[in-house]
Amino acid sequence: MNGGGQQFPGPGLQVLGALGAPGNPGSYFSEVVEAGFLVQSRLGFQDWLYATVGVRQDANSAFGADFTTVTYPRVNVSYIPTTQLGQMGPVSTLRLRMAWGQAGQQPGAFDQFTTYSPWASEFGPGLRPGNVGDPTLKPEVSTEIEFGGEVGLLNDKIAVDFQYWDRVVDEALIQRAYPPSGGFINTQLSNIGQLDAKGWEVGLDANVMRNSQMSVDVFGTLSYLEEKVVSLGGAPEQKIGGSYPRYRNFLTEGWSPGTYFGAKLDRSTDYPIDINGDGKADSQADLLAFFKTGGAGVRSGWNPVMLTPTDADVAAGLAKDTGALGWYLGKPTPDYTASFGGSLNWGKNIRINTLFKVPLGQLSHNKSN
Repeated sequence: MNGGGQQFPGPGLQVLGALGAPGNPGSYFSEVVEAGFLVQSRLGFQDWLYATVGVRQDANSAFGADFTTVTYPRVNVSYIPTTQLGQMGPVSTLRLRMAWGQAGQQPGAFDQFTTYSPWASEFGPGLRPGNVGDPTLKPEVSTEIEFGGEVGLLNDKIAVDFQYWDRVVDEALIQRAYPPSGGFINTQLSNIGQLDAKGWEVGLDANVMRNSQMSVDVFGTLSYLEEKVVSLGGAPEQKIGGSYPRYRNFLTEGWSPGTYFGAKLDRSTDYPIDINGDGKADSQADLLAFFKTGGAGVRSGWNPVMLTPTDADVAAGLAKDTGALGWYLGKPTPDYTASFGGSLNWGKNIRINTLFKVPLGQLSHNKSN
């Protein structure tokens, strides 16, 4: 914290940045208070059936004044048939599990408050509208259910792990804009959204060789992820890729979070360039003659020829709307992720590990493509 000055623009202001004297003062502090309790109990029956039941209750200073506490219950059940019934042929170990529970993500420390920012200038101090608060602000709550299990084969020399999960995020925290005529140009964080996700994962571990001097193990996993923005609570789609124009990530209803939308060149022609303003690609001869002229016109007197989505493209999931910038270009998260590798142990001092990972179904943006 550093700086100095005089004359605060209003009562209650205690930060250096609010001072009206010339200079460059600044300060920042934040305090979040969280309290709660967790109660959990685990029950077992004859070493082959287990159940865990728990509940957590949280209170947080980031919650709105009209909201007090939130409760997150959870339960999971595990059943081990091979302990109850014994080994079943090549299946030496079998465990099945199910879990259901809730968790939350609280808002920021000051999102609930309507604030005014101090504005220092050479003409004197002042105030300007800041954050649009919400006294009913509360955490977004995710509810997830999972089914899975583990299978051990051939005296556990081969192990297979599998699981499926489904998650729904209710009361998702979404930034909502209001007309500037209300006095605030900033957005308001509100509990108005819903996000859904589901996926599965399968893994395999195998012991290829094991003796007193050496052991060799291999493994592989394959997972799938599907996400969708179900609702933005009436708010328009939001650009979340920052201010840089080539980052065109959006939160759009019906699409994966962070989906890329943008324009597509007309690839049906070799030279998708329009130099006469008719919106159509010009011939190679016309383009050569145009660019040979030089001057400012060569730098700004032409436009790329873009494709425009049709209603059929929207229905087929190729575009979000019929605007030129509505084409679906991809998403940053992969549909599938595969990994595989192995480990070699030689004696007591040598260990070699390998890991390869392959994401599939995503678009990586590097500003140059």
